[in-house]
Amino acid sequence: MLVITQSIPLASNINGQGSYWANYFTSSGGTQSDYVTAVNELLILQNCSVNALDLYFVMDASGSVGSSNFQLMKNFVYNIANSFNVGSDSVRVGVMSFASSNSYHFHLNTYTAKSSVLTAINNLPYSGGGTNTAGALDGMRTIGFSTSNGARPSSQGVPRVGIVITDGRSNSYSATIAAANNVHNAGIIVFAIGIAGANQNELNAIASQLSYVSFLSSFSLTLLNSLQYTISQESCVASPDVNLGETISDNIGSGETKYLNYPLPNNNQGITIILNVTNGSATLYASTVVSTPNEAFYDVQITTDRYEDVYIDPANLTNPSSADTVYIAIEGTSSNGASNQVQVSATQGDTSTDSVAIEKFTKTNFSKNFGATIT
Repeated sequence: MLVITQSIPLASNINGQGSYWANYFTSSGGTQSDYVTAVNELLILQNCSVNALDLYFVMDASGSVGSSNFQLMKNFVYNIANSFNVGSDSVRVGVMSFASSNSYHFHLNTYTAKSSVLTAINNLPYSGGGTNTAGALDGMRTIGFSTSNGARPSSQGVPRVGIVITDGRSNSYSATIAAANNVHNAGIIVFAIGIAGANQNELNAIASQLSYVSFLSSFSLTLLNSLQYTISQESCVASPDVNLGETISDNIGSGETKYLNYPLPNNNQGITIILNVTNGSATLYASTVVSTPNEAFYDVQITTDRYEDVYIDPANLTNPSSADTVYIAIEGTSSNGASNQVQVSATQGDTSTDSVAIEKFTKTNFSKNFGATIT
């Protein structure tokens, strides 16, 4: 028997490693893109440290739920809230329930300690009644996420995440769809969890995207808890859409990450990303391919303790035909415990002041640093 051994060097970047895995390691027909996606998700799950989040639960307390199943919902909400670093400067939590009308149990600014939030969740009452889902969505938008009730202003770029849990068809499909559209237009990121008799079309309309829809066949704490990790982590990397010209100012703890989305105009002018650090230091990662750029996968990286900007030229993008969003991640990097006060903004066109920075975003450098392009 003749055995031929070939030595193939393993690449140092994840694209090259993905090619090696697809060509020589996997027997499942996986592709390089599969490998890169999995690695990116693992990095998110392992390193997720949310900077700040406004988290609001909307719980169905209608008659079809019943008190015992409502208790299962409470346990699920308890476990989700318990997975976060609750505090006035980090994750704020609010809860409402709905049936024929809404019950606002506590607002985003009611409690600042996790123990108080968890106690309040344990004490939530069950009401019973109809299923006015439209009224619940309106209430979440106008009352739950009002700044007077603790939602942070849009200038801070803090994601507003709503988790809607329901077991039945709403009283009015058309009103629910209209209310869901208003929620989305307000920039609220929504996860929809349907149980048993929930209407799939309504869930799809309520959620911000189809991947944020979960459907469970029955009330079961085991089934609910199977969603806990996914929803906690997806909420952790939720990123609000920010308008060009709008400045986001925030204090990012060292090791914490803030995510933002900027639109990429379809006019070939590109945009200039601006990072201004007024205290501490920070690293900004940008990508038009990956929605959660990080140290393993990015198109542009800025590390600074002062002002720096970079122009993103559509002509040099790796995905020019499909790119419509520039995804941003900003990580606080001060090593001496100082706060990292940052301002982030984006302008249309090339308004950069750093001519060197422009060269960072080129197909040549992207290929050199990260291997083959993912499409």
